[in-house]
Amino acid sequence: MHYFKKKSILITVLALALLVISTTVAQATEYTEPDLNAIKSIIYHNNVEQITAEKLESKTLEELLKILDEHSKYYNPEELHHLIERLTGEYSGIGAYVKEEEGRIYIVEPIKGSPAYRAKFRAGDEIFSVNWKSIRGMDLSEAVNLIRGKTGTRVVLGIRREGIEGTKLFSIKREQITIEPITYEIIEGIGYIRIHTFSELTSTSFLNATGELSAQGITSIVIDVRNNPGGSLDSVVEVSRLLVPKGPIVHIEYRDSKTTHVSFLRKPFFENIVILVNERSASASEILAAAVQDTKVGTIIGTTTYGKGSVQRIYFLPGGGGFKQTEAIYLSPNKNIIDGIGITPDYIVEQELDSETDIQLEFAIEYLNKRKINQEAAK
Repeated sequence: MHYFKKKSILITVLALALLVISTTVAQATEYTEPDLNAIKSIIYHNNVEQITAEKLESKTLEELLKILDEHSKYYNPEELHHLIERLTGEYSGIGAYVKEEEGRIYIVEPIKGSPAYRAKFRAGDEIFSVNWKSIRGMDLSEAVNLIRGKTGTRVVLGIRREGIEGTKLFSIKREQITIEPITYEIIEGIGYIRIHTFSELTSTSFLNATGELSAQGITSIVIDVRNNPGGSLDSVVEVSRLLVPKGPIVHIEYRDSKTTHVSFLRKPFFENIVILVNERSASASEILAAAVQDTKVGTIIGTTTYGKGSVQRIYFLPGGGGFKQTEAIYLSPNKNIIDGIGITPDYIVEQELDSETDIQLEFAIEYLNKRKINQEAAK
């Protein structure tokens, strides 16, 4: 089969797309015959599972996607353009992480300071309609394209919230959104770092934050990756190298090879570390949580994580679109499987949806302050 010539069109390695968590196989449209041949070549050479040439022969793209896992996807040129915008951290829209589950589009988290944040959208809110049109059953990428638009224009979103009857309409003015990878502050003598996404800028921002906190005498930190859907594998490895002592961070198993990313840190910068997680902490977030938990350098608090233990690559295609497929699985430092299982916290603390108090964060701060008191008493 002549189209199984390997092509070097890799653009990045992702643990999870940054603004859209896709949980279903997308419909494929607008692809060309060269695109299809390139995709077959990519699958044949690099998919995490060995798929024979015979199984790929005479398949349409739609048929190919059905034999791949749920994280594999075709992007038409417009969708790929939007994806690249998200990966670079700037785009025009309402400013929210969204996902699809069982034909419905949900808010994962509004980006702080964005139109969605100011409208007080919450994690778990369903976006029922866009400009008075129901989007139930709509492909995730199609729904996102309807929500997005030129800066300064408006979009009317119908929001449904658990426990509240009916649909509430919001007229949202689209803005240019710049995603800050992290925010940080000091709470009751404890450093608090919120990692919103693992992008190209995250490790540098994290280094700056930890340096500033250390300079102020902070020895205990909370790292919050709740509602963080993941991002760059390289980014989370670099962040982990600032926290995890010398040894493995994560094991990556490709179809025909294995690799281990390691830390060279001789002594952690902080005496006490807590990682906050929840059911929407996925992929790269789970790599960090697993590394901290397995090496016993810190404590995991919250609820069991999403359970996405696979690595994807995105390729450019001849027709201008892109193709993402799963090419590896990852294991924790102790070689525990994460995919489909998640990370179970050391302390399970539920967060009530309607509570104005951040119960999980308060628990973490109290836990660290008690630990500091005990450590001081033992000196």
